[in-house]
Amino acid sequence: MNFITLLFLLFLFLPSPAHATTPTATPAVTQTPTATPTLTPTATPTMTPTPKPEISISAPESAKIGESFILTFDIQAFDSNTQYYTKARLGQEENALNKGQTYNQNSDTWLSDTSPWLDFPTISTDQAGNFSGTLQARVKNEESVGEYHLSLRLRSLSTEKNQDSDLLQISINPADPTPTEPEPEPATPTETPVDTPTPTDTPAPTSTPTPPASPTPTITKTPTPTQSPTPIPTVEEEYPTPDPSDLVLGSSQENSSLDEESPPKEKRPLVDYLPYGIIFAGFSLLFAGTGLPKIINRFSKKDKSYTIKQDEEN
Repeated sequence: MNFITLLFLLFLFLPSPAHATTPTATPAVTQTPTATPTLTPTATPTMTPTPKPEISISAPESAKIGESFILTFDIQAFDSNTQYYTKARLGQEENALNKGQTYNQNSDTWLSDTSPWLDFPTISTDQAGNFSGTLQARVKNEESVGEYHLSLRLRSLSTEKNQDSDLLQISINPADPTPTEPEPEPATPTETPVDTPTPTDTPAPTSTPTPPASPTPTITKTPTPTQSPTPIPTVEEEYPTPDPSDLVLGSSQENSSLDEESPPKEKRPLVDYLPYGIIFAGFSLLFAGTGLPKIINRFSKKDKSYTIKQDEEN
């Protein structure tokens, strides 16, 4: 039974016989090769890096406390046509560069590290953002000597961003000692000789002898005899002729003492006496031409009349 069943199952699952077919020829397909395009490499653009702002500085190897020195600097690749403040910074520690001062020539002042930025000197870059210049700096007088770090700081006028240079070493030495002036010694009082004026011999005044005055005769009228009692004769006063020696000032003894003390007198020239001679001659001519003869005649008559009267009385 199992055998029959197996056959039956086999009959069911066996394929049916295929019908015989005439094979048909398949045309061969010829493939034409296609040209592969050559890829031309495209040049990759090179990225040019933007230059970084740079500050280079130089200064003397050493300076003295309180003594100014020149800081030379050169900046590149900064903003073009831009103004910057400049400040020199000094210190013995890298994080404490506040021991220096910067000189502003326009205001003639020394500025410390903490001074306002508005007071510091300014520079202006060119079209390429470059600038070269100098700056005066120094260490404060009260700071100590030793090795210092030096740096230059820039700040744009329009921003608050700082640009610092690399540090530079500089030796700070003691300042020159201030020469002390020696105290002046007290001046010894010097006696100034007083010039005693030498007495000058003053020539004694020379007394000019005054010519003796001619006595003026008194004209006495002769009394006319009358029948009155015997007339009393008129006594005429006779004027003594003055002695020329009395007209000389002082006695001869006093004059001699004056002559001994006084220097010799200069003789006056005769010309000085000419005016006196002319005056004397004029008076003489005047008396001679006018009244002198009459006076003489009158005196002579008077003597005669007086003699006659004496004779009569006797």
